Amino acid sequence: MKSRVLSMLAIIAIFWCGVAEAQVPRKLNYQGFLTTPSGAPVNSAGLQMVFNIYNVQTLGSPLHTETQSVTVSNGIFNVLLGTSTVLTLPFDAQYYLGVTPGLDPEMSPRQPLAASPYAIRAATAESADALATGGAVGQVLAGSGGAPAWTGSPTLTGTLRVGSASAAAARLDVSGSGWFRADGNALPASAAQGVRVFYDTFSGTGSMYTYDYAATSPLNLTLQSPGGNVAIGNTVPGSKLTVAGTIESTSGGVKFPDGTTQTTAATLGGTTATNYAFAIDTSQQFIVTPNVFQNITFNTNVQMNGWTHVSGTSTFTCPQAGLYLIQYTASGLVNGFTSASQFFRTLLNGSEIVGSQSLLIVQTGIQTTVLFDLANTISTVQVITAAPLSKSFIVSLNAADVVSFQQKGSDTSVNLFPAGSGGSISMTIIKIQ
Repeated sequence: MKSRVLSMLAIIAIFWCGVAEAQVPRKLNYQGFLTTPSGAPVNSAGLQMVFNIYNVQTLGSPLHTETQSVTVSNGIFNVLLGTSTVLTLPFDAQYYLGVTPGLDPEMSPRQPLAASPYAIRAATAESADALATGGAVGQVLAGSGGAPAWTGSPTLTGTLRVGSASAAAARLDVSGSGWFRADGNALPASAAQGVRVFYDTFSGTGSMYTYDYAATSPLNLTLQSPGGNVAIGNTVPGSKLTVAGTIESTSGGVKFPDGTTQTTAATLGGTTATNYAFAIDTSQQFIVTPNVFQNITFNTNVQMNGWTHVSGTSTFTCPQAGLYLIQYTASGLVNGFTSASQFFRTLLNGSEIVGSQSLLIVQTGIQTTVLFDLANTISTVQVITAAPLSKSFIVSLNAADVVSFQQKGSDTSVNLFPAGSGGSISMTIIKIQ
């Protein structure tokens, strides 16, 4: 059947109840007059008609297609496009309607959709003039269950006020309690992400945090990234964080640039220092090879806070960068009727610390004793005396630096000899700054 549409009228149906209380029906009411080639009105109880919407007047592919069984009475028919196939076009460009009745080819020319269909676009506030005078294209206000929310990338030239009718100097003025969201997701949402700023009326405090309902660990919140400073209780920050008031750490402590964490104050002359080491050795340590430095081991950790030392070894690992006072006290001894030299030094990461070496001249006292034995001979006996030595110095250390102690002697008879409960050698390290 050859037919033609003599006239057509496209009307968009929009209903707005209250303030965005209902969704705008995305349907296009299309009415036409269908005749035969001779001009006689068509009558049909169920004429299959195809409706295509294009963004070009000729050729091209349809952006929307739907088929409906249409009743035509005296040539007049009326259809509601979007009924059999959801009409999802944004109507942000010029569109053309092509009609194919029955087995006929699509009628030509295609009919341009006039202003009325573009009310669908107006339903999403293309210009949002009522909300932001002078706004640019791209500002979209989409209703969602009676709570409008911005989508897209709006550009505002004035002030946007939410929940307030009074003038505001800020670009965005939000009044009233509730959530200020940057994610665009409703609460609650199983996969919501973003930043929230809100005022808790129960506790009387404000909060700001990042969140992700799908995350298994806490998220980070960065201020003034990638540069700039942050002030709390101050309007002119002089560093990355300037606080006018007391900083409180209820747990965890404070982490320093060297990677260490301090949970209590560490000072000298006031409160107790919390970075120190005191160890001794109670054994006798002999020189193995004359004039060659060898490690001194410590078998007892008397006091150890922060520092790492394995009993029976010579190394101590520093926990925190700073200035340290190091002191060692040794008790040297030589076996035999002679004198010998005994040297001590302290190493930092395997190299001698300047000013840490000391020298001890160990002497044996000789006493002549007359013994009346069967041969009437005269003999001498050795008087053994342990000679003490003490050395202290200040050195700058970094976290993970290794401190160790060594000795050498001019003879294998030289050794470290325990002197009472103080052991053969003791060492003390205290952070002073």
